[in-house]
Amino acid sequence: MIASFYDVLWISLDKNNFEIDIDQEFGIGDIRAIRNFENSFFILANKSDKKVGLFLIQINSNNPLETAPNYIIN
Repeated sequence: MIASFYDVLWISLDKNNFEIDIDQEFGIGDIRAIRNFENSFFILANKSDKKVGLFLIQINSNNPLETAPNYIIN
C-alpha cells in the first residue's frame, strides 16, 4: 500500500500485477494514518462518503475487495 494525504493505492506485486485506488473505491479522504496488523490495514481518515469526521476503517490487506470494509469508528 502506498499513501499520501490525498490518495491511497493498494498494489499487488504477484504475477497478476494490479492496483486498487482505495480512497476512490471506499470513498475516503484526508488520510491521517495507515497501519498494518494481522492481515488487515487500518486507515484513519477525516472524510468518508463526503462526510467530515473521524473514521477508522479496517480492510483486508491481501485483497481489499474480497470483503467489505469494517468501519470501526464512524
